[in-house]
Amino acid sequence: MRLAIDTRTSGRGGVSRFSHSILQSLARQAAMEHEVTLIVTQSIQEWVRLNLSAPKLEYCRESGLVRDDPALRLWLHTSEQSAYFTANYLADPRLPLPFVFTIYDTIRFDAEYVESDNEALRRWGRLEFSRIAGLSETLGFKSRHDGYQFAHYFRAATSSAISRAAWVLTVSDVSKDQIEGIFPEASSKVKVIRPGVDTSMFYKRTAQEVTALRVEMSLPERYCLWVGSTKAHKRFDWLIESVSDMLRRGPSSQGIVLLTSNDNGVWPHFAGHASRADLSLFHIVSCRLSDEELAALYSGAQALIATSAMEGFYLPSHEALACGTVVIAPDIPVFRESLGRYGRFYAKSNSAELAELVHEALAEEAGPVGGYQARTWEQAARELLDELSLPGKNE
Repeated sequence: MRLAIDTRTSGRGGVSRFSHSILQSLARQAAMEHEVTLIVTQSIQEWVRLNLSAPKLEYCRESGLVRDDPALRLWLHTSEQSAYFTANYLADPRLPLPFVFTIYDTIRFDAEYVESDNEALRRWGRLEFSRIAGLSETLGFKSRHDGYQFAHYFRAATSSAISRAAWVLTVSDVSKDQIEGIFPEASSKVKVIRPGVDTSMFYKRTAQEVTALRVEMSLPERYCLWVGSTKAHKRFDWLIESVSDMLRRGPSSQGIVLLTSNDNGVWPHFAGHASRADLSLFHIVSCRLSDEELAALYSGAQALIATSAMEGFYLPSHEALACGTVVIAPDIPVFRESLGRYGRFYAKSNSAELAELVHEALAEEAGPVGGYQARTWEQAARELLDELSLPGKNE
């Protein structure tokens, strides 16, 4: 089989972390059994050459907001590829061969969290945003000027991609049910491939490693860790409101470490809480950490705190568990599914319960998470490759 694997979401954080991780294992295993070509951009070719083992590379433009790439379609056709896989949201609706794309969660389809045009413009730029109109006829939707044209495009593009895809990858049973509930055409097409953990990197680090990192970053002796962005569904503001009073009553050697990729997006969220919160109790880590540093940060935490109202899976929870750190999470279906008995749950909107669990975690001696066995990326990639290779799937 000739398999084209699109690597153009291979970043380092968020959804791209799933892509970055599974593609390494997928490319390595697929190259042993199939003729594999990796689709790359100039900007990530060095990362690809260092991390992904495949003999062939095909260069395409950056993958932006609109999936409409005539050059990619022509190459897929003329090179007689058997199947195409992308770990990205969406796929070009006019791909000339069987393809698989990925829907991690349904947050963008939830009325409470739908992305406005202003938000999309800030992220993608006006030129890319303007390309939506060119696909309106292909996707069968009318351009509307209600401030949510991007949301209409994204829903129509997702529906079109589902209809034409061989199947659709997602990361949890909860996401599968939600996708099929929103898009009836997805029924029987959605396959769950749960994420893994790089167990060669994420394991309990020594006290010396943890102390060295804590001193270098000026972190408190005891801390709980929060990882994420300030997008609305992450409920960053709610976290600050929920734990500020509890932290202020505790010793100065305790605090919350906030790991985010953009401190400029974090500080404005503190402004409304300045009169109630001692901001010195919150420690922002906004630099890009290596996996070794991240593992030490997990290992030193008394607990990882999750506050999301919605998720597809939340990979940091399993990286933390692999490092021996307990996870505090809202009692919603996706966390019940992914964490099971390894989670410490609080009612989704109960600030007092969250504060109490954080207080308990900061007060207790951290111990190993008994019985937890991390699923590996090799296992996840094997399941994915088996699905891609099923007889008749790609004919």
